[in-house]
Amino acid sequence: MNNEFNINNFLNLNDLEQKDYILSLDTNEFIKINEIIKKKNFRLSMALSSHRQSNKNMAKTNVINHEIEKTKIYINDILENPEQPRKYFTDNDINEKIESIKARGLITPITILKRNNEYILIAGQIRLESFRRLHNEELKLNLKPDKYKYKYIDVFIKEDENYKNSDFAIDSLIENINRTDMHVIDTALALKRAFDSQDLSLRNFSKILGKSEFYLSSYLTIANTDNELIEYIQKKDIKSPTIIYLIIQMNKSIEEKKKLVDMYLNGEIKKAELQEIKKIDNEKNKIKKDIELTIFDNIFSFKKSFNMKSYKELDDENRAIIDIKLTEIKNLQDEISRKMM
Repeated sequence: MNNEFNINNFLNLNDLEQKDYILSLDTNEFIKINEIIKKKNFRLSMALSSHRQSNKNMAKTNVINHEIEKTKIYINDILENPEQPRKYFTDNDINEKIESIKARGLITPITILKRNNEYILIAGQIRLESFRRLHNEELKLNLKPDKYKYKYIDVFIKEDENYKNSDFAIDSLIENINRTDMHVIDTALALKRAFDSQDLSLRNFSKILGKSEFYLSSYLTIANTDNELIEYIQKKDIKSPTIIYLIIQMNKSIEEKKKLVDMYLNGEIKKAELQEIKKIDNEKNKIKKDIELTIFDNIFSFKKSFNMKSYKELDDENRAIIDIKLTEIKNLQDEISRKMM
């Protein structure tokens, strides 16, 4: 296979096609081909190595634990995942996977749970939907039943009567979290749902996922932002979590943040400029806080320094002047209180 390998053709493949191709190689083929990829695109080489290893680890775990068996299931017998992490995908996502399946078949089986004689999807939403669409096209051809290629799909079956919805959230997340085609917002919301469903610390949860605490806290910050902004970003094709995190963290209105999203997508503003805006925001906030602290410190300092004994010892004229000023302060205090209510 490596004799036919063409690096330029490979780089022109979409993300899913590249991953499917890498998974189809045996170990020796992968090592040789990955060396070629590394010379052209080191980051891509590392990402593909990680993807191949994570799939290898999952398959190894399934065999060792004897929890999962591989077989074929009728596509319409499989129920949807109640905790599906991927909430947003396009027809283009499906069409890319369909073309890949047509060309190379299904490289990685989907994972389902068998519970109470029902089959429930754990991971593989796009693969399953692709098979369903392909089978719908087959039905239009009036083929003989034994000629249908996409009526049944390869699956790993997990059998566990005690499997909970929170387990769906974790397993689906582990399956999808390293997929670069999954929207950042989907990843963030799935992480939040899974984290909220577990009685675990940030540190322990990050260990389960094989991610750093900073990675997890950054995505949770994204998930906890305003719903209006979340929905707006979700419809946009921003692949960088760093960009989304930068914009969300800015001390600006939702409309201003939306505008920054559009400016970034239109190429009107780059990451470095967003970082500079964020830096200026932070400096303004620091100055504002310093001013606020100075004002409050002065107010409390004045209150503490006011000496009733000295006030009573003033002559009538100076005491009258002080009384006028104190009345002005009291009026200002009342006005501020009304505005802050």
